[in-house]
Amino acid sequence: MSKSEPIVYVIDDDTEVRKSLKLLFVSVNRTVVCYPDAIQFLTDIDNLETENCCIIVDVRMPGMTGIELLAEFKQRGKIPPIIFISGHGDIAMAVSALKNGATDFLTKPFSEETLLETVNSTLRQRDKLITNQRDILAYTDRYATLTPREKQIMQRVVGGDANKVIALDLNITQRTVELHRSNAMQKMQAKTFSDLVRMSIALNNIDDPKN
Repeated sequence: MSKSEPIVYVIDDDTEVRKSLKLLFVSVNRTVVCYPDAIQFLTDIDNLETENCCIIVDVRMPGMTGIELLAEFKQRGKIPPIIFISGHGDIAMAVSALKNGATDFLTKPFSEETLLETVNSTLRQRDKLITNQRDILAYTDRYATLTPREKQIMQRVVGGDANKVIALDLNITQRTVELHRSNAMQKMQAKTFSDLVRMSIALNNIDDPKN
């Protein structure tokens, strides 16, 4: 099994549900691993791929409920993509799950197409999140190479200040501002000013650019 291949974990105490969902995901070439309860899943979790996965879990199960599993992940500080399924139509529970980090909540009965699309959408969001996190790490490393003055100029220009205004405020020449701005763009590997703004937003440096 490739490390890059996403895994779908199904956690449900209903044997028939586990069997049917396993057949469904196998039929669309998804790797699927089933567990009868959340406790057994947590017992194995250190040996499982949880960086690139989607967890489908029943809300109400003996031993540990799906909500309690979510709370355990939250306590550990990292919540993987989780889709809750329920046959009870508990709206309050659905809202609580979503507020606490669940990706989605499906009420039985749901169609196979609905479940597959929900899983596919969840994995796409996960891929996008991973890409964004990698970008931010790269931006952070680049930003660390800037001098204090280059950081100051970068924050001012992305905040909308003109070079002339920055020069007057900092008591330096406009040419010096332009030089620092050019150096910042080069070090940040920003091809355009829009790139620099986007990077600054990702780094949260645009909120208070004059500081």
